[in-house]
Amino acid sequence: MKNSEDYNVWSEKPPWCQPWTILLTGSVIIVASWLPFHKWWLSLPVASVIALWWWYFLLAYPRLIRQAIAMEPSHSSTPKTTTD
Repeated sequence: MKNSEDYNVWSEKPPWCQPWTILLTGSVIIVASWLPFHKWWLSLPVASVIALWWWYFLLAYPRLIRQAIAMEPSHSSTPKTTTD
């Protein structure tokens, strides 16, 4: 891996944990909370939790992983030695 910008977090995730499945699952849950009851006060908290889930897994998590990779010391550099 050359740098953190080239890293694709989704290439290491299983098929059920890809962006499209996260979006599809969240959408199904929101619709499922609306269809039987048609109550906004029930669907709004569900949609809020799903939106937070989407934000974390689709935006924040990949960014945090790239930042962590960028902070790792490079393995190609020579190790530093200390002298006493």
